[in-house]
Amino acid sequence: MIEKTHPLPRSARRLLWVTRGVCAFSLIVLLGVVVVTYGLIFVNGTTIDQLVSKELFPAGVVKTLSLGQRLSMVTLLNSAMITGYIGLWLSFVLFGAYLRGNIFTMKSAARLRIIGWMVLLIPIVNTITQNLVVYLANLWFPTVRVPFEVTLEDSDLFAIAFGLLIVVVGHVMYQAIAISEENDSFV
Repeated sequence: MIEKTHPLPRSARRLLWVTRGVCAFSLIVLLGVVVVTYGLIFVNGTTIDQLVSKELFPAGVVKTLSLGQRLSMVTLLNSAMITGYIGLWLSFVLFGAYLRGNIFTMKSAARLRIIGWMVLLIPIVNTITQNLVVYLANLWFPTVRVPFEVTLEDSDLFAIAFGLLIVVVGHVMYQAIAISEENDSFV
């Protein structure tokens, strides 16, 4: 009878399962938050008053929105958070590759670059979706005119710089792995 051998020690396998559990738990929590948010909007529409600032909609106007309009508003406002969760999930996958000992692969370098792009996109997506919500508010309620604003805070600029840094590190890692594989082929 052949025994099954594992390339990782027992403690590393446990840590890998804990990492997978944390990733699955965070995705379940995200799904729960989205479902609860949609459920609250279906019930009484007061949640959209909390998600969209009070200047966009006068009191009582939210209840006149159709279900499709409410869902589009919530989806737009949560798109930056969803982008962040995709980046977080990819970082858990990258961390799992590190625990398995195969971090220096082309796939890991590509994941690192995607994580950098996700971090870079969070403030950009947030700004675009806020302006789309303002546009929809102006479109659906012509009597309410809200000016468009493109603002970047210090944390947004930091996220853009950090995202670019992660993209550069991922690209350097990709090139280093390509050079390493080329050198291994000559030996």
